[in-house]
This record gives sequence, structure tokens and C-alpha cells, in this order.
Amino acid sequence: MMDSLVSTPLFGIFTTLAIWLVARRIRAAAGTPVTDPVLISVAAIILLLTAGGLDYERTCNVGGRYLTFLLGPAVVALAVPLYRSIEKVRHNLAAIAAGVRSIPASRW
Repeated sequence: MMDSLVSTPLFGIFTTLAIWLVARRIRAAAGTPVTDPVLISVAAIILLLTAGGLDYERTCNVGGRYLTFLLGPAVVALAVPLYRSIEKVRHNLAAIAAGVRSIPASRW
């Protein structure tokens, strides 16, 4: 019963979103960069999977594929505000370049 529950897409989606909401509350309460919601969410999901002896591909990634699919249009939608702020981007280009890690072409 439990195996069939954790292998449904809803388990991955619900787990990811629930942990994200908790992580946002932690960030709001603490307010430090160490409590970044992404960092807390990744760590919490890793701990959950490890403690439960769950396989990532059979549990979280089943629902995670739906969230990953939805991230594509969200990233594209960021192009509009970025274009509207193009002058700020040009002004801060050196800082942006310093903060972006170079990815080798072989990893694309």
C-alpha cells in the first residue's frame, strides 16, 4: 500500500510543495541567506528520501517531472521583466557575470 502511494506523481508534487512552503516560513522567520528555501528544500527532501529508504526515481521524480515541465514556461516568462530592466542589467553586467558560474559546453 505504502509503496503504491509514494510512487504516484502526487506524492512527489505534494512533498516538494509542502517542504517548499515550510522552507519559506523558516526563511521569513530567520531572514538570513543560510535559510534559503531552495537549500532547505533540497536538504529536507534528501533527508526524507534517505531516512525513508526511498528511491528518488520511483518517488519524488515521478511528480517532479511535472514540476520540471512547468518550469520551462516560467523561465521563458521571466524574459519579459528582464527585457524591461535591460538598462539595470547593462549597468550591473560585471556583477552578474561574476555571479554566474561558467558551464562547459560539454555539459549542455
